[in-house]
This record gives sequence, structure tokens and C-alpha cells, in this order.
Amino acid sequence: SSTSSHNQETDSTEIGEPSLDGELAHDLGTYSRDTVTNVGNGKGREYFDLGLRHLLSYQSELAAKCFLACVHFSPYCALAHSLLALCHSPNYNFKGDPYYDSTNHPEEKDAPYHLCLFPSQQVADRHSKLALDKLDEIKKIHKKGKPKGPGKKKKNTVKTSHSDNMDTGRSYTNHNLQKEGDLNNDANKPSLIRDVEAQIITAVRTLTCNPGVSPDLADELVGRPYADAMRKIYKKYPNDAEVCYFF
Repeated sequence: SSTSSHNQETDSTEIGEPSLDGELAHDLGTYSRDTVTNVGNGKGREYFDLGLRHLLSYQSELAAKCFLACVHFSPYCALAHSLLALCHSPNYNFKGDPYYDSTNHPEEKDAPYHLCLFPSQQVADRHSKLALDKLDEIKKIHKKGKPKGPGKKKKNTVKTSHSDNMDTGRSYTNHNLQKEGDLNNDANKPSLIRDVEAQIITAVRTLTCNPGVSPDLADELVGRPYADAMRKIYKKYPNDAEVCYFF
């Protein structure tokens, strides 16, 4: 399918392995997010943590390189796709008309990442959608493994609800918040995405799903809906440091 080929292109052919020397070698401490679904403990985790530290330091372009490397090594880490999209989105230092007037590059809709300008609304749209695609893919993998017929055991699943808010198309929640390993007995299957991650992914999609939006309408169509979505997540997860930051 076109989605599968696009995922494959993004995960394996758009990047090399960014050097941890040079511009990525800033001493930003050792902060990391305690738990990230499907990132593992190898290179994917290393690049995710480094990307997160750069993102929190407003080094968005460097953060994006790290998150792109993360999805190369950890292709089922949906949150990395979402945070890559957030790197290309408005932020405290670059927002409003200056952002929306200068970051709309329709020619980059399907262009390889290394040929795209930074930041790019089209790249943000692409990777926020890829994050949702990963949620769908993981859900299907787990659904395929369910036993059929009477007497089947109750399984933990990603509960879905449909939302037409800003044409995000999908929202995902996982109300059974267990440890990553507890969600999945098959070591070859990716784990179901945690509720807080799924909600962040859906909120970021709200912010980035309308590339080329008129600067005059951006706050109404994507800015406010994103803030409203993050407010709900914050009320549910007030002690999550990244939720607080994104809100």
C-alpha cells in the first residue's frame, strides 16, 4: 500500500545515523522521559532522549534530526514521529504570522526529509499522520492475534473513539495503563501505545493537520484546538513533565 511504502521510506531511507559529535554534542544533561512505548534500550532510546533534550532546549532543528534517527532504529515508536512533527510546528520563539507565512512549502509534501526546509508545515503534517498510522498498525497487529469464538479471554486493547474535530480523523486512548512488557506477551510484537502518548499524538495531529492554513485563521483552526486538547491531557496527567511543557 502507499502508506506502507511511505512508512518504509521514512523509517529506513531518508536518514543516515546522525553523528553524536559536533552540533549534537551539547551538554544538555541526562534528562529522559521515564517510559516511551516501543523505543527499546538501544540506539532508538539514545536518539529519543537526545532529541527530547534538544526540543526542551528550543533546539528544534537538532531535535528533529534525533527523532528521525529514533524512528529509523525504533520504527514502532509512534511518539518519536509525533515529536518530530512538533519540532516543525510553531513554538514560543517562532509562531503566528512569521511562522505560517514562511513555512508553507507545498512542493515538499512527498519530498525526502533531507531535501525539505526547516521548519516545514508539510513535514509536520507528514509525521503527525505517520504517528497515527503507527497506532493503527499496532492496533491491527494486536487485533490479529486475538482468539476467536466463545470463551475467548479478555485482552487489553487500544480503545478508539472517532472525532471530527479539525479533521484529525482519529483519536486513541488506552485506559489500561500497564508497563510496556505487560501489554504484550509476544516479544516480536510492538506494545500497545500508552494512553498519555496516544493523546499527545492526537493533539499534535490537531495542530499540524492543515498545512498551508491561512495565518489569519491558524489560531482558530489549529492553535486553539491544540491548546484545548492539551488542556484536557494536562488535567488527566498533571504530573507528566512533557505534557506540562507541550501545554
